[in-house]
Amino acid sequence: MFTFAAIMQNTAIYNIRNAVQKRVCFSASFNALYLHTPEKSVTHTHTHTH
Repeated sequence: MFTFAAIMQNTAIYNIRNAVQKRVCFSASFNALYLHTPEKSVTHTHTHTH
């Protein structure tokens, strides 16, 4: 039996999880673009340990 508080908590957790996933996807695509830029990847190799 769901209480209102439990539903609100589940919604908050769901929203946080979605936000984290979007942020991870964004940073991953940003890193991909960043690494595909030759002059930046050459000058900033010490920051990326891939």
